Amino acid sequence: MLPSGGDARELDETAAQVTWRLARTAQVLAKVQSTEAGRLWAVTTGRRPEATYLITGGLGVLGLEVARWLVSRGVRRLILAGRTGLPPSEGWDHVTEPGLRNRIEVACALEALGVTVRILALDVSDLRQSRRLLDTNDMGLPPVRGVVHAAGVLDNRMLHDLDEESLRRVMRPKVTGGTDA
Repeated sequence: MLPSGGDARELDETAAQVTWRLARTAQVLAKVQSTEAGRLWAVTTGRRPEATYLITGGLGVLGLEVARWLVSRGVRRLILAGRTGLPPSEGWDHVTEPGLRNRIEVACALEALGVTVRILALDVSDLRQSRRLLDTNDMGLPPVRGVVHAAGVLDNRMLHDLDEESLRRVMRPKVTGGTDA
């Protein structure tokens, strides 16, 4: 039902404004959380130099940025988990797709800094798969002592187009993966 005197275009404009405000609020909250995370990290960093750190969504834009940030603060072992992983390293020289090429270059740059990087094709919302693949003993790594949960699914929609299936698809890796990882 449209607001009294309104038309469909007004409703679209209102939904767009609400979506923009929500996005802006999320940006502000992310900055606050980032600042708080930085303070927390400053207190705890260096206490577990032997540790491994897991980044779910580790091959996405945010995950790769977090990986760089962690390494700049002394982390030496990373597990980058993403739904699709990377192709076998023997074929990396022949990859031309820009997004995939960037992921490979970041992984190589981290390794060139002396960081041990393990890349996993893993859906963190699948508990059985997560338990099987995240065995650090099998990877020859020390235990995981920190997790950055950056996994997510993108499904941009206007608020009035949001349906239950879309919401479930987007929230599944956040909720299930975040509680089970």
